[in-house]
Amino acid sequence: MTTFRPKVWVGLTASLATGAISLAAVQAAPTAGSMSHAPFLVAGIGGEGGEGGGEGGHGQMSDPLAGARADEALEARLILMKGHLDVGHELYVAGLVGDASPHISHPSTELYGRVEPDLKTQGIPGFHDKLEALRLALEAKATGVNFETPYAAVVSAINGALSTINAKDATPPAPARLAYLVLNVAAGEYGGAFGGAEDGEKITAAVEYQDSLGFYRQARALIEANTAAFVKRDANAYGQVVTHLNLLKTTWPSAAVPKDAVLSASRFQSEVLTLTGLLKGFE
Repeated sequence: MTTFRPKVWVGLTASLATGAISLAAVQAAPTAGSMSHAPFLVAGIGGEGGEGGGEGGHGQMSDPLAGARADEALEARLILMKGHLDVGHELYVAGLVGDASPHISHPSTELYGRVEPDLKTQGIPGFHDKLEALRLALEAKATGVNFETPYAAVVSAINGALSTINAKDATPPAPARLAYLVLNVAAGEYGGAFGGAEDGEKITAAVEYQDSLGFYRQARALIEANTAAFVKRDANAYGQVVTHLNLLKTTWPSAAVPKDAVLSASRFQSEVLTLTGLLKGFE
């Protein structure tokens, strides 16, 4: 059997996966949220605790990538980093430095330590210095090229790491498998965006809501980068995948926290579980 090497996508922007999203009306939203209100685990997979642990108490949750192969977990964590950076970049460019800060900072301060040992083991160049340069650019409120240059350098380094892992791996992770691992983490984050019972279906944690958007974009971009192979395998099933991805897309009218959630946590979970079942057919 010919080994299928997934395409690694580069230069992901908001328009690639979800269309241009206007942030002109984004307002500062609450960022505090207790994960004690988020028992929302998809197929036994938790929220962002498995990314690196420690983020907003997420480290208390089980590792959502615990059941993945080592190379799958490493790639998934790198992809999740890109999700953070993507939504952080969008918020920062919109002038929402405070909202962007956790998304730009956490890959450096809380997540990189989880991937660094594996990168060293595989002889893949590290990029913590690039993450730090971007974080410092944000803290300095850099504009124009002074922010875009370190941002591009980080994304390029992560893409380079993903390409190297796939090139060295005799059986690289299936794109469909990576996509649903990332979607499962997105589901955990989306569930974590909701408050307690007294809040009903109100989203009270902006960071988790935005994280789920960034992770969704990355999963969708990975799927779309491999459309030809998916269609060749099963065009009908791929059409169903796109349908469910499009429904999930409505979750985020923008990166701003909506007054009322478009999709409930349970509906989001249901859609991701359906997508997981469909994507398993492409492994």
